[in-house]
Amino acid sequence: MRCFFHLTNSHEVIRDDEGVDVISVATARRLALQAVYELQQESDHAREHWHGWQLDVVDSGGSILLSIPLDMPAQ
Repeated sequence: MRCFFHLTNSHEVIRDDEGVDVISVATARRLALQAVYELQQESDHAREHWHGWQLDVVDSGGSILLSIPLDMPAQ
């Protein structure tokens, strides 16, 4: 299945127009968590910068499969 990783808040959407093929929602979740971790590592204030944002994993039909807040504690 093809999944897209959109960054969203209450006012904006940064769309992933390319997407990636995954074998399961669990795989998409792992990729999303890795992306959130990488965004958080960009600076000491990344969590503050991304406060209120989330990463929505969306299928090719536009349905949101899962959402991960970008200001969640690093794992």
